[in-house]
Amino acid sequence: MQDAYRWWDALDEVAGISDEGAPSPWDVLSLVARRPGPDRLKTLPDRVDLGTSLGSGESARDLSLPFVLTDNSGGQLSPQSRLALLQAAVRSGCALRLTDPSSDLLELGGELGVDMWAVVGPYRGPQVLEAVRTASVVELQLTSMGPDGGMTRAVDPWNADDSLTSSVDLMRSISGDSPVVVNTGPLADRSTMRQAVVSGADAIMVQGLSRSSRMHGRKVGTDPLGAVASMVRTVARTKRPEGLPSPKLVVSGGFKDALEVVKAIALGADLVVMGTAPRIAMGCTLCDECGEGDCPKVGHGLRAEGGRPDWKTEAEGLTAFLGRLTTQTQQVLAQMGLASVTEASPANLEAYTYDAAAVTGAPLAGYGETLPMWLH
Repeated sequence: MQDAYRWWDALDEVAGISDEGAPSPWDVLSLVARRPGPDRLKTLPDRVDLGTSLGSGESARDLSLPFVLTDNSGGQLSPQSRLALLQAAVRSGCALRLTDPSSDLLELGGELGVDMWAVVGPYRGPQVLEAVRTASVVELQLTSMGPDGGMTRAVDPWNADDSLTSSVDLMRSISGDSPVVVNTGPLADRSTMRQAVVSGADAIMVQGLSRSSRMHGRKVGTDPLGAVASMVRTVARTKRPEGLPSPKLVVSGGFKDALEVVKAIALGADLVVMGTAPRIAMGCTLCDECGEGDCPKVGHGLRAEGGRPDWKTEAEGLTAFLGRLTTQTQQVLAQMGLASVTEASPANLEAYTYDAAAVTGAPLAGYGETLPMWLH
């Protein structure tokens, strides 16, 4: 039954509701809770290991945290704010994803020990090629926003035979065997996701609806946990060539705190990309007045006290947010009785409603087991 669903409208299909009566895309996040573990009193939060990895074999990359900063969530940040992101990434040990990669910023981040993540769209210029060579992780987008606001294919310019596998191999050869992430975009159907699974990519990224998307009039996408659960099932049901490892799973879409991050990881995600929450920590008010590199609230002017640049204050605010996020993630995992973030599984969650259990595959509270549609 689930194979008939497209992941962006899975909630409507299961719940049988119309667009007018649909709940918020983050209702599923609130309807899935953590389940306290029997060893929770024996697990010390500060000893919980948050390290994870991306890729396998020679291209494997160890990451110290299971979440990734990104510079783009509903509008490009100014160069000063991107410096604030970089400084916060250095202080926290968090990886940094750049949607408009600058080779200078990528090189600087690499020298400072930050895992720099370059997003590659449809444009294949010298600057993009240099960014691919410099980055620790390369993300290949399958779709991008077109000039009319619609979604267009972005992978075609990178291969001549319309083969996603060829594009992934090309990215890997240019980058020197860095992990390659395939971003399926917010409108991917099952066929596209299956192609991504067998493409040889080290990871697949799925997108739920960002909290800033509605502010900008882009209402495509689904709840983030539904996207994770659907992709986990697609990976499990897609036959891969012999010897091809299962790809890691990256998810983005409105995650704001440690509990939501842990929920996504427990359902099968390996990394969570966060954009809106870090921007709010830097001073963004979601005012809907941003343009490309021209946010009126973040990264402009000097503070009155001593003429201090805004971006340094932004970096401090973001660093404090990431510190709290790291500590709280360890506390949530410790309450589950887990010593490592990689141990989290759906068994550590429970869904409050039948619909949430059907969408996510988390055990239903009171029933104590996964619903039958997830058992085959």
